[in-house]
Amino acid sequence: MVQFLRSVTEPVFGWVRRRLPFAVVGMLDLSPMIVLMIMWFIQLGVIPSLFDLAARWR
Repeated sequence: MVQFLRSVTEPVFGWVRRRLPFAVVGMLDLSPMIVLMIMWFIQLGVIPSLFDLAARWR
């Protein structure tokens, strides 16, 4: 189970670590928190905007 979760999440977390070197502070890895904040922003900002745009195109 742990290997499966790591294989699923590591590509995203690794991408964040490469793009944002400050995501790792000493022994603390902040990449999961950054990914969750990005997902939260998408859920609250981008998706409702896309729904509004689709409703206008009807």
